[in-house]
Amino acid sequence: MRVFPWWERALLRLLPGHCPLCLGVPLRGMPWCAACFAALPRNRAACLGCAEPLPGGARGLHCSRCLSAPPLMSSSRAPLVFCDEIAWLVRRFKFEGDFRAGRLLVELALTVLIESDERDWGARFDVLLAVPSDAVRVRERGFDHADWLARRFARRVGMPLLRARRLRATGSQRGLGRRARQRNLTEVFSLAISPPPRVLLFDDVMTTGATFEALAQCCFDAGCLEVAALALARTPRSLPTRR
Repeated sequence: MRVFPWWERALLRLLPGHCPLCLGVPLRGMPWCAACFAALPRNRAACLGCAEPLPGGARGLHCSRCLSAPPLMSSSRAPLVFCDEIAWLVRRFKFEGDFRAGRLLVELALTVLIESDERDWGARFDVLLAVPSDAVRVRERGFDHADWLARRFARRVGMPLLRARRLRATGSQRGLGRRARQRNLTEVFSLAISPPPRVLLFDDVMTTGATFEALAQCCFDAGCLEVAALALARTPRSLPTRR
């Protein structure tokens, strides 16, 4: 799997432009420069259950929370950490409608997955299911950010895309803890059609995992055998940002 189709690679060679993160000279055939790509906050050491960054660089383990209360998802991945330039790109995309930032997020996440040899991690799943956005937020922003990202990601990896519905508005989840988010998301999703046996959930940022858990429960209620989660970035419990 290549991150860019042939015509985009050709344009990047002919019209390289500038790195969107520092305005420096980009790598040949890429939209970003070598220094910014090397400095990306990669989520290399993460919990297999909830994708939260683990202390000490440990890999292939579960965090204490997932060990005591295993999530519904069989596994979770988030190639990037929500901080620094990644947090800046997410905010540019979601709150300012900067589609170049959204496109860059997808391409960066795919590239990091490829370099970490996890490009085929989601291959066993039958469909990609985007977390449906709150209708109030969609009207405020003028677009469904999760669906926009999911459509581009699905095309890149060659997966069919399935959509769910939110049955009611839940408002902003920012500032809510895990249990408050879970209560807020009880029976909030529905599926118009029966999903295939194995579903990969998708969203831009994973914070506590409560939204993924609620949608996973909806999938299991509809007859799924396995549900996993993929976010472009994971919010750590505590990590300062530069932006």
